[in-house]
Amino acid sequence: MNPATVFHCQKHSIHEIRQIIASLSVSFQQPKLLKGLECEYPMTSVPSDKVEQCFKLLYEKSWGQSGDVKTTEDDELAKKQKASLLFGEVLPAGVDKLLDKNHLCASEAVSLTDMGAGMGKLVLQAFLQFTCLKTVQGIELCPSRYKESVHRISHLASLNPSIFQLKRKSDSHYDLVTLGESPQRTLTLLQGDMFKLEVLSDIVICETNVPVEEQPNILLGLSKYKPGTKVMLYHSLRNIPGVLLGQDNKVMFASASPNALKIYQQLAEKDSYFSTSWAKDKGHFFECWKCIS
Repeated sequence: MNPATVFHCQKHSIHEIRQIIASLSVSFQQPKLLKGLECEYPMTSVPSDKVEQCFKLLYEKSWGQSGDVKTTEDDELAKKQKASLLFGEVLPAGVDKLLDKNHLCASEAVSLTDMGAGMGKLVLQAFLQFTCLKTVQGIELCPSRYKESVHRISHLASLNPSIFQLKRKSDSHYDLVTLGESPQRTLTLLQGDMFKLEVLSDIVICETNVPVEEQPNILLGLSKYKPGTKVMLYHSLRNIPGVLLGQDNKVMFASASPNALKIYQQLAEKDSYFSTSWAKDKGHFFECWKCIS
């Protein structure tokens, strides 16, 4: 029998063949060692306690308020912008759970945004663990916390020049890009008001205390997200003015489009306690939602 009758050989250009070879070489690469952290990259199978240990080496600070870098000038800026700089962090074990298949399911996403990213630990962990995330974005209002995140991620890049490169777009925009991966992945750090920057990610995390008078901005942001977007909120969505309660753990509120309703459904309502700097063992309850329409 002629093999050609059994196998169909698809023709590729030389450029396409090179791309296929490049993607295969990336897929079968052995994990690299992140210098200075003694941890593998990507951190796909690295246990959360090891991630926590690595981040302590990188940041040289403890977790939570005792490791905060906020200044009085930051407080004055926040007061002018009617923002809260209340500080706390989701610990690596909590991030693991938050991004698992029962909650925000990062393994099926290509983009993630953290609104109120602090010193960048959560976005960095997501970026290092999930290579399916092509774009990860951290937005932080507090200048001192933002500068600290840039400083630490710059240090990580300088220790590992064959894996990462840090690119400065402006004082308020830095990109950490991967080297040797196809396609290239990007971790973006932005300094500014999270409600004034466009967010269109598959996953949106808002572990941020928002003053009551500013909470309608949460709904405004949620009203713009596409169906399928998954969101974690510090505040209860049900308690924000303008939200209507529906059946099957669903809520509704006015959409950005005229005469339309936005519908969200809660995920894993009874299993949404995540380890944080202020509730390490018991965990803190965060609501996780999925945009239905």
